[in-house]
Amino acid sequence: MELNNDIKVLDGTVVDQIAAGEVIERPAQLLKELVENSLDAGAKEVEISVTSDLSFISVTDDGSGIKESDLPRVFLRHSTSKLRETKDLLELSSFGFRGEALSAIGSVSKAQIETRHKSDESGHLYVYENGKEVIFEKSTKDEGTKITITSLFDSTPARKKFLKSKRHELTLVKRVINSFALNNFDKSFKFILDGKLNFYFKSSSSMEERYSQVFKGQKVFKVEIPTCDVIQEGSFLYLEEPSIEAKTGLGLWIFVQNRYIQDKTIAAAIREGLNTYLMHGTFPRGVVDLKIRKDFIDVNVHPMKSEIRYENSSYIYKTIRRSVSDWAYAAPWKEEVIESSRASKVVDKLEHFEFNKPSKPTFSEKSASFSVQSPVEQRPLEFSDLGIQYKTTHGDLKSSRVQAVLKKEDDFEPYWSKLMVIGQVNLTYIVAQSEEAVFFIDQHAAHERVAFERLKLQWEKSESSEVQNLLMPLNIDMDEMSADILIELSGDLKNIGIEIEAYGPGSIALNALPGFLREESVEKGLRQLAKDHQSVGGGSSIEEIFELFFATLACHSVIRAGHAMSDDEMRLLLLNMDKYHSRYCPHGRPVYKKISFQSLDQDFGRVV
Repeated sequence: MELNNDIKVLDGTVVDQIAAGEVIERPAQLLKELVENSLDAGAKEVEISVTSDLSFISVTDDGSGIKESDLPRVFLRHSTSKLRETKDLLELSSFGFRGEALSAIGSVSKAQIETRHKSDESGHLYVYENGKEVIFEKSTKDEGTKITITSLFDSTPARKKFLKSKRHELTLVKRVINSFALNNFDKSFKFILDGKLNFYFKSSSSMEERYSQVFKGQKVFKVEIPTCDVIQEGSFLYLEEPSIEAKTGLGLWIFVQNRYIQDKTIAAAIREGLNTYLMHGTFPRGVVDLKIRKDFIDVNVHPMKSEIRYENSSYIYKTIRRSVSDWAYAAPWKEEVIESSRASKVVDKLEHFEFNKPSKPTFSEKSASFSVQSPVEQRPLEFSDLGIQYKTTHGDLKSSRVQAVLKKEDDFEPYWSKLMVIGQVNLTYIVAQSEEAVFFIDQHAAHERVAFERLKLQWEKSESSEVQNLLMPLNIDMDEMSADILIELSGDLKNIGIEIEAYGPGSIALNALPGFLREESVEKGLRQLAKDHQSVGGGSSIEEIFELFFATLACHSVIRAGHAMSDDEMRLLLLNMDKYHSRYCPHGRPVYKKISFQSLDQDFGRVV
């Protein structure tokens, strides 16, 4: 086509179709706009009906309806009931501007509205097809609104051609419905596919109940978010127990001001808050909705309002990350504490086995020790050093987690230490049991979490445990930038008993380290610490960087697979697992596997 350079004003229909390309790219986005209008109208029940090829989409609600006098205006561009002045953009409390999307939808489809406003004597039917009014007449509609869309994109075949498979588009439609259901648990959502009920989410009294409805019984736990002038009352965050099965980020549903969005800041904060509980390559699952001060965000940075901009994203990031980190440490998903009576019943049942006669532990935390290296190296490590030894002076407290631990002092609830130790298999797994189940505990992963949590707690409390001064300082050569970074961090390192000093250009001297760490592990950890700090350019929080450092130290300083453990050592490890929350190693691997006796009975055909 030959182009000329004359400037002309586009026809209104063409303008609307261009706008439709920005707002309505696919059926799922059309449905999103329609359901948002229903919720803005105060609907308590929303029914969505579609055909599997999405040639027919209908949304029915019991909202306030549309006035007869307003119907001719709903498909006009820039018509809205939500704002009057520019400043109103910063005070939005609704999903959007009723009519903004309808104008785009009406230009690329056949749209039918049947509605009745409570102030009108009767209902009305209004049909709008490809940018033109076709029918406007009375109807018998009850109060509320029903919008039906057919022939979508028939007038713009190029856009229709680039839709993905019908199955994929239908999956996106269901995801839109799930997003509304999750964030509006007090409302009912019915989905009808090809004339048959596909699912129905009845109004719920809580987010936990609605989440279980949507995800077939999955359980979530509430994460406390501190409210302030920026993050306001009504904000919530619910997460599933960290799962090794979530292979994509689609399981995290993020809302701001009730609007479902894609937000890297919040997603990264939650993921980093769980970084020592998630296995590499897995993602958190749950739902978050932040109510943020309106002038702190801009919701109009994307045509479909699927993204937002913060005035200070680092504040949001740090607040969410800390809340998630403290929640994960508290481990609310932990099973109920095993009753003493149950433990004694197990002992009574097993007394007749000569190989496992119950006896009182003869170990002490001061005397128990074992090797953490291969049989060739055989260097002993005081295992008791991994216990908690609180001082009367607590130093500078950096988190609510520390305060909670200090408040309880040594008064921890026994869980793991109440299990009955059976033995060790493959020089890797501790086998223990309760009255109801058998546990296989990965000795390396469990010990690694204990060491990690101890290092982190000492750093947060700004106090170190027993420090071992080296007779001869260990000289560590590295590039000059890495050495400078470590010297900058020397104050934080001293909090956990690692003392370094500059030894020359590109060189540091290690003078002291905690008694339970090895020189080799500390050297490796320091090199990784400098590398991690450089890779983020100092932009990440000091907490994140040091958590990676502690994970490295812990991994290289504890017992490994292939190490034979005595009964006393195994019991002591379980005792320390009680003192620190030990469900996942710092790299996210599970610490244990639990198999119920009921499951075993079924496997062996003892019960049906």
